[in-house]
Amino acid sequence: LEIANELLVFGKKYIATHPDATCPAPVAPVPDVGSFMRLFEKSSGRTPDVITGKPYGIMAENVIKALNVRKEDVTMVGDFLLTDIAFGVNGGFNTVMVLTGHSTEEQAEKGDIHPDLILKDVNELTKII
Repeated sequence: LEIANELLVFGKKYIATHPDATCPAPVAPVPDVGSFMRLFEKSSGRTPDVITGKPYGIMAENVIKALNVRKEDVTMVGDFLLTDIAFGVNGGFNTVMVLTGHSTEEQAEKGDIHPDLILKDVNELTKII
Protein backbone atom coordinates (compact mmCIF):
# COMPACT_ATOMS: atom_id res chain seq x y z
CA LEU A 1 0.00 0.00 0.00
CA GLU A 2 2.84 2.36 0.80
CA ILE A 3 4.50 1.83 -2.59
CA ALA A 4 1.21 2.23 -4.45
CA ASN A 5 0.50 5.45 -2.58
CA GLU A 6 3.97 6.81 -3.40
CA LEU A 7 3.42 6.05 -7.10
CA LEU A 8 0.15 7.96 -7.02
CA VAL A 9 1.70 10.92 -5.18
CA PHE A 10 4.40 11.08 -7.86
CA GLY A 11 1.79 11.19 -10.63
CA LYS A 12 1.79 7.70 -12.13
CA LYS A 13 -1.24 6.73 -14.21
CA TYR A 14 -4.10 5.56 -11.97
CA ILE A 15 -6.57 3.09 -13.50
CA ALA A 16 -9.25 1.32 -11.47
CA THR A 17 -11.45 -1.54 -12.58
CA HIS A 18 -14.66 -0.74 -10.68
CA PRO A 19 -15.97 1.28 -7.73
CA ASP A 20 -17.55 -1.52 -5.64
CA ALA A 21 -16.65 -0.82 -2.00
CA THR A 22 -17.25 -4.38 -0.82
CA CYS A 23 -17.80 -7.87 -2.11
CA PRO A 24 -20.25 -10.19 -0.32
CA ALA A 25 -18.64 -12.98 1.68
CA PRO A 26 -19.99 -15.60 4.11
CA VAL A 27 -18.80 -13.98 7.35
CA ALA A 28 -18.46 -10.27 6.57
CA PRO A 29 -18.12 -8.11 3.46
CA VAL A 30 -14.63 -8.14 1.92
CA PRO A 31 -13.05 -4.81 0.91
CA ASP A 32 -13.19 -4.37 -2.87
CA VAL A 33 -11.58 -1.91 -5.28
CA GLY A 34 -13.82 1.01 -4.24
CA SER A 35 -12.53 0.77 -0.68
CA PHE A 36 -8.97 1.05 -1.91
CA MET A 37 -9.93 3.97 -4.16
CA ARG A 38 -11.20 5.82 -1.08
CA LEU A 39 -8.10 4.88 0.91
CA PHE A 40 -5.80 6.23 -1.81
CA GLU A 41 -7.91 9.36 -2.24
CA LYS A 42 -7.40 10.14 1.45
CA SER A 43 -3.70 9.24 1.52
CA SER A 44 -2.55 10.57 -1.87
CA GLY A 45 -5.25 13.06 -2.78
CA ARG A 46 -5.83 11.19 -6.07
CA THR A 47 -8.88 9.66 -7.64
CA PRO A 48 -8.54 7.29 -10.60
CA ASP A 49 -7.66 8.82 -13.95
CA VAL A 50 -10.11 6.35 -15.45
CA ILE A 51 -12.40 3.59 -14.21
CA THR A 52 -12.65 0.96 -16.92
CA GLY A 53 -15.23 -1.45 -15.55
CA LYS A 54 -18.81 -1.44 -14.40
CA PRO A 55 -20.80 0.81 -14.55
CA TYR A 56 -18.77 2.86 -17.03
CA GLY A 57 -19.30 3.02 -20.79
CA ILE A 58 -15.78 1.97 -21.78
CA MET A 59 -16.50 -1.60 -20.76
CA ALA A 60 -19.91 -1.67 -22.48
CA GLU A 61 -18.39 -0.45 -25.73
CA ASN A 62 -15.73 -3.14 -25.54
CA VAL A 63 -18.32 -5.87 -24.88
CA ILE A 64 -20.27 -4.85 -28.00
CA LYS A 65 -17.12 -4.69 -30.09
CA ALA A 66 -15.58 -7.94 -28.79
CA LEU A 67 -18.78 -9.95 -29.22
CA ASN A 68 -19.78 -8.21 -32.46
CA VAL A 69 -23.39 -7.87 -31.29
CA ARG A 70 -25.98 -5.16 -30.98
CA LYS A 71 -26.43 -3.72 -27.50
CA GLU A 72 -30.10 -4.76 -27.60
CA ASP A 73 -28.93 -8.38 -27.82
CA VAL A 74 -26.89 -8.24 -24.60
CA THR A 75 -28.31 -8.97 -21.15
CA MET A 76 -26.44 -7.98 -18.02
CA VAL A 77 -27.17 -10.19 -15.01
CA GLY A 78 -25.93 -9.03 -11.62
CA ASP A 79 -26.68 -8.55 -7.94
CA PHE A 80 -25.58 -4.94 -7.41
CA LEU A 81 -27.70 -2.03 -8.64
CA LEU A 82 -24.95 0.57 -8.50
CA THR A 83 -22.51 -1.32 -10.70
CA ASP A 84 -23.98 -4.39 -12.41
CA ILE A 85 -27.43 -3.05 -13.25
CA ALA A 86 -26.22 0.54 -13.81
CA PHE A 87 -23.66 -0.88 -16.25
CA GLY A 88 -26.42 -2.63 -18.19
CA VAL A 89 -28.65 0.42 -18.20
CA ASN A 90 -25.78 2.75 -19.19
CA GLY A 91 -24.75 0.37 -21.97
CA GLY A 92 -28.29 0.04 -23.35
CA PHE A 93 -28.40 -3.66 -22.43
CA ASN A 94 -31.28 -5.69 -21.04
CA THR A 95 -30.87 -6.07 -17.28
CA VAL A 96 -31.66 -8.83 -14.80
CA MET A 97 -31.03 -8.29 -11.10
CA VAL A 98 -30.65 -11.39 -8.93
CA LEU A 99 -31.33 -11.18 -5.21
CA THR A 100 -28.21 -13.05 -4.13
CA GLY A 101 -25.86 -10.31 -3.01
CA HIS A 102 -25.68 -6.57 -2.58
CA SER A 103 -29.05 -5.14 -3.61
CA THR A 104 -32.65 -5.76 -2.64
CA GLU A 105 -35.90 -5.61 -4.56
CA GLU A 106 -36.95 -2.64 -2.42
CA GLN A 107 -33.81 -0.72 -3.42
CA ALA A 108 -34.57 -1.39 -7.09
CA GLU A 109 -38.14 -0.16 -6.70
CA LYS A 110 -37.21 3.02 -4.80
CA GLY A 111 -33.94 3.95 -6.52
CA ASP A 112 -33.02 5.65 -9.77
CA ILE A 113 -31.71 2.46 -11.40
CA HIS A 114 -34.36 -0.02 -12.49
CA PRO A 115 -33.61 -3.51 -13.82
CA ASP A 116 -35.84 -4.95 -16.52
CA LEU A 117 -36.35 -8.10 -14.47
CA ILE A 118 -35.70 -9.19 -10.87
CA LEU A 119 -35.15 -12.86 -10.03
CA LYS A 120 -34.38 -14.75 -6.83
CA ASP A 121 -31.19 -16.20 -8.34
CA VAL A 122 -29.63 -17.11 -11.69
CA ASN A 123 -31.24 -20.55 -11.60
CA GLU A 124 -34.58 -18.85 -12.26
CA LEU A 125 -33.27 -17.84 -15.69
CA THR A 126 -33.72 -21.44 -16.84
CA LYS A 127 -37.44 -21.14 -16.14
CA ILE A 128 -37.92 -18.18 -18.50
CA ILE A 129 -35.54 -18.95 -21.34
